[in-house]
Amino acid sequence: DTVAEGPMTARALATLVSKRLRSPAGSRVLALDDDPVYLANLEALLRPLELSFQATESPEALWLALETRKPDLVILDIDMPRYDGLQVCRAIKTN
Repeated sequence: DTVAEGPMTARALATLVSKRLRSPAGSRVLALDDDPVYLANLEALLRPLELSFQATESPEALWLALETRKPDLVILDIDMPRYDGLQVCRAIKTN
């Protein structure tokens, strides 16, 4: 399910994640974004929730992580230079 669309600060996204997950501690979160600074900020903001966070900057790495980590929540950047986050979302749902 799509939780939110549109630009979000890392802080707003971290707040949304904490509300979306019933029990954040121990949950597995996977994020795809082409901005390593944004991913680092998001990880720092999520650290207090004691969840397992993995960031990736490419859809190829995302696919591997989906298979090996079985995340509870996937965060996708919609607007990336080479990839469309909505297309990645549709592919995840299809598979």
